[in-house]
Amino acid sequence: MVKLEKLCLKRNLLKTMPELKELKELLEIDLSENEFSRFPESIISLEKIQKINLNMNNLDTLNYPIRNSTIQYLYLSNNQFKEIFPDILNLTALKHVSLDGNQIAEIKDTMFKDIPSSSKFYIGISGNLLKQDNIYGNIFEVPIKGSKETHDAVREDIKYLF
Repeated sequence: MVKLEKLCLKRNLLKTMPELKELKELLEIDLSENEFSRFPESIISLEKIQKINLNMNNLDTLNYPIRNSTIQYLYLSNNQFKEIFPDILNLTALKHVSLDGNQIAEIKDTMFKDIPSSSKFYIGISGNLLKQDNIYGNIFEVPIKGSKETHDAVREDIKYLF
């Protein structure tokens, strides 16, 4: 089982995860449609994990910082999140994060300030509780690192997503 690269435990009744440290080669894990109320800490300890799917669970918070540098795809849609956690956006390899269908009502004005201008990733936040007055003011007035041209290009990319 040490050579396992993909693990799918979708559509079960799981509430907790055992330690997974023996799965040193695991790249993808699908735990969607289960009953997790806490982000399984054992996943974060996986050295090579790139894709985590926790869609359709009961998650409402990240219980501890996520600092894994290999995570590229993080699917957290249809849970109970009320905010976007800065730790998610600071994952260095992150390309795609999906937070669609949660209960996010605002985007904090400091949310995107530390993202390097060279970063390109997708963040999905459709189907939440956002209103125009708590999106645009916070995203488009945030100072973005880089030149004015980069700053304007990032703002145009963000406008396109909404």
